[in-house]
Amino acid sequence: MATIPHGDSVLAQGLGSTVQGAPVIPSVDPTPTGKGVTHTYLEPYRTTPLPPGFDIQNPNAALTDAIKGQTIRSTVVLQVSSTAVDSGIFNIPFVTVNAKATKLDATFWIETVEQPGGTPFMQLQYSQKIILHFFGIDWPHITVGTLIKQ
Repeated sequence: MATIPHGDSVLAQGLGSTVQGAPVIPSVDPTPTGKGVTHTYLEPYRTTPLPPGFDIQNPNAALTDAIKGQTIRSTVVLQVSSTAVDSGIFNIPFVTVNAKATKLDATFWIETVEQPGGTPFMQLQYSQKIILHFFGIDWPHITVGTLIKQ
């Protein structure tokens, strides 16, 4: 459960599991969809120069790149979604009119990483996709990150 200061409240439920080894991180698509999508909206995805190594077609590639070469002993996977039973996103009227959040899906990977000749360390990776609806378009807002426990 979360409350975001600009007017959204989220209740998302899900499942957890533990797997041996590295996580399987699926691709995620950031392409806007809906009746209002035109070539004008999609053109920046095709022509805007991006930082080296950033994959606009799959932001989760940053997560798989971060663990290349690591030896991951185990991973705890936590998945939550606002589409689960008794879950949802609730917005104040101003947000609903201007940029309504309609769906949230998030996955957290808590990894135990083995260092060569050293002690293991914990690492958290996450991928969160929120759909914001405005101008007849569903805009995926994707956030990814890798955090290392110090």
